[in-house]
Order: sequence, then structure tokens, then C-alpha cells
Amino acid sequence: MNEITKFEEEKMVMSSMFGAVSTSSIVYGIMLIIISMFLFINPGQSYMLVTILLGVYLVVKGLIDFIAVFNSDNPQKGITLFDSVISFIAGFIVLSTTVFVMKFLVTFIVYIIGFSFILSGVIGFKKSILISLINIAIGILMFFFTESVAVGFVWLLAFLILLGGVFSITFGAMTRDIVRKIDNA
Repeated sequence: MNEITKFEEEKMVMSSMFGAVSTSSIVYGIMLIIISMFLFINPGQSYMLVTILLGVYLVVKGLIDFIAVFNSDNPQKGITLFDSVISFIAGFIVLSTTVFVMKFLVTFIVYIIGFSFILSGVIGFKKSILISLINIAIGILMFFFTESVAVGFVWLLAFLILLGGVFSITFGAMTRDIVRKIDNA
């Protein structure tokens, strides 16, 4: 009798655990799909959203790390404290100059990637002239069409987020099936 009760108790724990994972995966997947649709529909405003989220993240990270410094036995408290203050200040700057930071970040990232293509083309010139010329051409085009490249990156990000959402919902559905099997065991 005791073993049966213990089995039923373990079964109930497993069912509730998988049920929570299933529900959170499905909700997370739906949220990802909504975010990806926003990115697809409005790539220009997405820069602003990403920049604001970056600023909020840095401010919150700075505050959490600042509080954590005084509640831990970390031997590197000074470095963590310095990092928390820098994160907070950086987040505050990002939030107070969102439009400037947004344009700067997008341009900077595209230029870095463009420079990487050019450098890759120059370095690989001995291996394959055609691939090197293509890399150099892509890099140069990225310098001249920065905004278009940035929109392309937003669409790529939106596609990857959409895939993540679909996979998350699929995982949630599979987990829900496991819950049904556990409950029927």
C-alpha cells in the first residue's frame, strides 16, 4: 500500500512538473512568434525597441549586480562593483540618447561586419580569388547600403525568433503529450 501511494505521489509530481514546462514553453513560443511578427512588419521601429530593451537591461543588470555585491562573499567585489556602476551608467546613457545610440549601434555593427568581409576577402585571396572578391564586394556594399543591410539583419533575426517560437510550441505540445501519458499510467 505504501509503495502505491509513493508511486502516485511521484507520478503527480512528474505530471505537474512536465505540465508547467509544457505551459511555459507554449506561452514562450507564442510570445516569440508575436515578437517576430512585429520585427517583420516594422523593422525600423524594431531598432528603437531593441535599443530601449538594451538600456533597460543594462540599468537592471547594474542595479542587481550592485545589490549582489553587498550580499555575497565574492572575493572580487571591487571589480563587480565597478562593473555594476558602469552597466548602470551605460544603460542610463542608452535610454537618454536612444535615437543616437540606435543609429550608432546599427551603423557600427554593419560596418564591423562589412570590415570583417573585406578582411576575410583580403586574407583568403590566395586560396580562392572568386570567393575573396565576393567577400570584398559584400563588405563594400555593406558600407554603402548600411540601412538596407540592417533591415536584412532584423528580418533574419525575426525569422530565427519565429523558428524559436515554433520549436518552443512544438516542444510544449510534446511535453503535454508526456503529461497525458504520465496521468494515464
